[in-house]
Amino acid sequence: MSSRNLIGRRLLAGGIFLAATTGILATAGPASAANGVDGQTMTVCTDAPNGLAFRSNASPDGPVDDHLQNGWHFVVSYHAANGMLYGYSPILNRYDYVDDGHFC
Repeated sequence: MSSRNLIGRRLLAGGIFLAATTGILATAGPASAANGVDGQTMTVCTDAPNGLAFRSNASPDGPVDDHLQNGWHFVVSYHAANGMLYGYSPILNRYDYVDDGHFC
């Protein structure tokens, strides 16, 4: 194998690795926009120290009943008012509202 082919293959492999890791890094953090999907089970990813607030009404400043921690699942039933989602937490075994945009 010539040195030109070897260099070309190494550059190609490095480019593929870079593209793959860049894609992983771009999707690894908490989402900043609405990303809950109706009827889908989503994984919680939030920067909030206490976790994602699990609220009793569709208001971003409504009463907090509990918190969903990173890695927990939330089954989205539907998009409610004020950027909120209504759905089910299997770990807490109940339905309530959460802010949209905190899933990965």
